[in-house]
Amino acid sequence: MLIATPFIDRAAGRSFSFWANGSFALATWNAVITLIPFLIVGIVITVLIARSLDPMSLGNNAATSLGVPAARISTWALIAVVLLVAPAVSVVGIVSFVGLVVPHAIRQLIGPRHVTLIPVSAVAGALLVALADLIARQVLAPIELPVGAITALIGAPVFLYLLRRMVQGRTAGAR
Repeated sequence: MLIATPFIDRAAGRSFSFWANGSFALATWNAVITLIPFLIVGIVITVLIARSLDPMSLGNNAATSLGVPAARISTWALIAVVLLVAPAVSVVGIVSFVGLVVPHAIRQLIGPRHVTLIPVSAVAGALLVALADLIARQVLAPIELPVGAITALIGAPVFLYLLRRMVQGRTAGAR
């Protein structure tokens, strides 16, 4: 990247910087409307496989022994993730920690059932990103910080807390 920097015009460089750090500043309504078909298909797939994801948490062999077609559900889950994440990232860029932290934090609050975990995580993730965008626009106004930087500041400590709890739970169970 450093070698190419002198050859990038300012507008393209700014656009790339916003995308790489996650920002809503350059998103347009036309781009958002373009996402809708991908999001609808991804949501439909997710709704259809949500119940099968609970046994998948036990591993492919256990899920298969419970009658879940593990390979097929894994494939559909991957397709759903790609349809839901890739188009959004193409418009607003990389928004750090939302996909890592939010579902795990919500799981601690409401439990592991995917039928409720997925929609609650989606709403909580949207709220986190909206809050991060509000903070990003206000903290150094008129300068706008990248949303990804704000979500990283929020998400990294939460992620470390959840990781610590997980490690402590494993070491307590090993005793």
